[in-house]
Amino acid sequence: MSPAGAAGPPSEGEPARAARLFAEGKAATEDGRPALAARRLRAALRAAGEADPAVRGRILVTLAWAEAERGHVDQGFHLLDEAEPLLPPPTRAVLHAQRAVLLRRNGHNERALPEFDSAIAGLPEHEAPLDLVKVLNNRALLHRDAGRVGACRDDLTRALRIAHRHDFALLAALIRVNLGCLDVLAGDLPAALGAFGAARPEYERVAPGRLSHLAVERSRALVAAGLFREADRELAAAIAQARAQSQDHTLADALQVRAEAALLAARPIAAVTWATEARTLFLRRGNRRTAALAALLALRGAASALPLTPAGPSRTARGVVSRGRRLARELTSLGLPEDARVAALVTARALLPRSPRAAARLIEDHGPPGRLDRLDTRLLWRLVNAELALATGRPAAAGRHLTAGMGALHRHRARFGCLDLQTGASVHGRDLAATGVAAALASGSAAALHRWSERARAQALLLPPVHPPGDPREASVLEELRQTRHTLRTAELAGTPTTALRGRVETLQRSLREHTWSTRPGTTTGVPPTASLTAVRAALGDAVLIAYVRCRDTLRALVVTSSQTSIVPLGDWSLAEEAVLRLRADLDTAAGRALPARLAKALEAATTRDAQALQAAVLDPLTPRLGDRDLILVPTGLLTTAPWSLLPACRGRPVTVTPSATTWLAGRTRPARSTGP
Repeated sequence: MSPAGAAGPPSEGEPARAARLFAEGKAATEDGRPALAARRLRAALRAAGEADPAVRGRILVTLAWAEAERGHVDQGFHLLDEAEPLLPPPTRAVLHAQRAVLLRRNGHNERALPEFDSAIAGLPEHEAPLDLVKVLNNRALLHRDAGRVGACRDDLTRALRIAHRHDFALLAALIRVNLGCLDVLAGDLPAALGAFGAARPEYERVAPGRLSHLAVERSRALVAAGLFREADRELAAAIAQARAQSQDHTLADALQVRAEAALLAARPIAAVTWATEARTLFLRRGNRRTAALAALLALRGAASALPLTPAGPSRTARGVVSRGRRLARELTSLGLPEDARVAALVTARALLPRSPRAAARLIEDHGPPGRLDRLDTRLLWRLVNAELALATGRPAAAGRHLTAGMGALHRHRARFGCLDLQTGASVHGRDLAATGVAAALASGSAAALHRWSERARAQALLLPPVHPPGDPREASVLEELRQTRHTLRTAELAGTPTTALRGRVETLQRSLREHTWSTRPGTTTGVPPTASLTAVRAALGDAVLIAYVRCRDTLRALVVTSSQTSIVPLGDWSLAEEAVLRLRADLDTAAGRALPARLAKALEAATTRDAQALQAAVLDPLTPRLGDRDLILVPTGLLTTAPWSLLPACRGRPVTVTPSATTWLAGRTRPARSTGP
């Protein structure tokens, strides 16, 4: 977001030094370097003295933005109050715009809108086109936060037209980025990423200091698309730049998004690190609610890093429980009951291994999710209740919770796509599947293990769309629902009333659900359909299907033939993982190059040795069951990248590698294509 305070230089009668320093301060502000801008502007104030109050007022307005960008928001408001009596009323439009931006930044949207309106009314295009474009752009963001999609697009479109008419290249790029953010909320990720990519060259050419903000917005889209590693690389560069340029606001946002990406990518320790630093920055800005949410993100990471074993309570586990209880109380006092429920559920999970009764009381105290609770919350509630049921000897109840949770995830993905998966929903989906697999293994039932193994693979393979729905009505309702949910969250964090917004969200959800029933009836089913064990066995003939299943640090194989099914322990997962990595490294070394004879011979020996090690980890314990049958392999984790054809047991026999038994069976029954690859 650009500063609204683009006041003109001091008049020609002012000292040349003040004029130069003011111009340099504004340039540093435009380039996203607030620390440098503040130094130049304070020097300009000293040079200008008290000779011309209006000049001093204009410098103060620009300085207010620079200080706010450095995290000194209260000081920014104080500087604006100091500047207001120095400026004649007809020239206060920029001050109103600057105050509006700071109010919006700190969650006071209802006070910011009239300030924006006053600024726009006092900025005719023929006199101040640059300031007008900036204020329209910033008011559009306020409309976006309030769920007024049409008003947001209108302001952005008008601002873009003015920017093109006056050749404001950088501002045009900024506006395109904001339109890209609207594309994210509309569900069109390719369009959004295209808009961000098109804006980058202009940022690099005119305002490299703003690249960190662009990277944060692009990273949000990458996270929504499930591209967590790409987002992390983008955010690492953004964080380094924001630190170097004292961009505290951008730095806090970048750290929070990076923590979310790390949590979704199963890197809990990294998530704790980034979220803890983000919390510190949010507290420095006086935003207690956002700081509490960052603390909740850190709590989730710390809890995810705990070993899920019934061992005695560790100091780390006790620390998670203590912090979780305090955070749940804090979130309740801040008027964020759903987030308090999440903190309680995370805490209950940490309590379960040592005190299921205390965990049950904590779950009960905060109650079940409400109708408008996020998918994230609903899945976590199902997961914790399933784990509680298993811990207290109620496997049937655990199964009901796990199945209901997987069904909710499948329905939500099928209807909304990935954009509505709040942070942790994918994590909880993975944990639901893993808990189901662990329960099936504990039961010793091959049929139950097959069922949960296939459900786990189905939820991992179900790739949501990155485009909005093709149905215009559905796309429109879905965009409004996302916008209204965004507005509801903004209102919660600002501490403003949410009753009307909650009613609107409920109405839109019902409308979308009923529309989906009539246009896409298949999306209303529960868990994704998976092939039954009976159907798989009937289709195998003389072949054998081996489905690899990882449960924590142990690898097992579900071996299925037409006549029998068995579960075979294979040993430590890390042995198989290391063998795959070594074998892939051998192949990478040999690929595309002519090696000296001795080195080639040594590499061939290493490849043979590593292939035998992988076979020892994943196939040798199964040899009595394989005979000379065709192999159908369903790998898991890193085994999906294994070069199976190099394993001695796979040579000379047909081998099929498939993501799941369901996929293999569907491929056998699907009609062959008459043309094309």
